Amino acid sequence: MRRTEAHQGVRMIKFSSILARYEAAEFSQLEAAELLGVGERTFRRWRERFEDEGEARFAGPSAGQASSKRVPQDRSDEVEALYRTRYAGFTAKHFTSIW
Repeated sequence: MRRTEAHQGVRMIKFSSILARYEAAEFSQLEAAELLGVGERTFRRWRERFEDEGEARFAGPSAGQASSKRVPQDRSDEVEALYRTRYAGFTAKHFTSIW
């Protein structure tokens, strides 16, 4: 199991628990959102999505997928090699332009 899947599982358990307590009127929507560390509107959206589509869809269509903006490994290795050989000793300030 990958780390992202484990985190999603923990999030789902926590959300399910808080949702059950919210539905039992133990606390308000605002308090439930604060416990999850999100805004009230986000909690409301999550709740509606969970009720409409269930746990499987709750994670979202892109959960567990790599970012489309991810740098290919060969390009990353090439840049790292350049930095270690040609630009040894340089810091970030050497690569920024002065406006």
